[in-house]
Amino acid sequence: TITKLILYRILSLIIAFFLTLLLGGNPMQALQVTGLVLLTGSIHYYLYDRLCLYFSWGRSEEGQDNKKRTLIKTVIYRVSALIVLMIIARSVFTDSNWVAFTMASLKFVTNFIMYYIFERVFNKIEWGKVHNVETTI
Repeated sequence: TITKLILYRILSLIIAFFLTLLLGGNPMQALQVTGLVLLTGSIHYYLYDRLCLYFSWGRSEEGQDNKKRTLIKTVIYRVSALIVLMIIARSVFTDSNWVAFTMASLKFVTNFIMYYIFERVFNKIEWGKVHNVETTI
């Protein structure tokens, strides 16, 4: 989870920085948005990833997630992240709800694709996994 968090955060920060600039922000605003995305996004990602470990639906006995589980995890995570980014963009970057929504939506699409790919790649890596055949739900 920590390795995934670090790699995912790096890519997510780069996206947040350039989206802020693309939508008319200055470098200082881009750094502020990026800093808040780092803090809130890291906490959000870690808690969400750990929470998903408690649900065994769509996971094989070997700990592999099927594609449907990965897709559902991706959708739930990205929708909650969209809301968080809209709040950040609105409070730091813009007075416009539309600009905040546009920024969050663009980040939603790019990070949606990135999150799905991350989940599929890390699903194949055995390092750090503990297999528990007991199901919690």
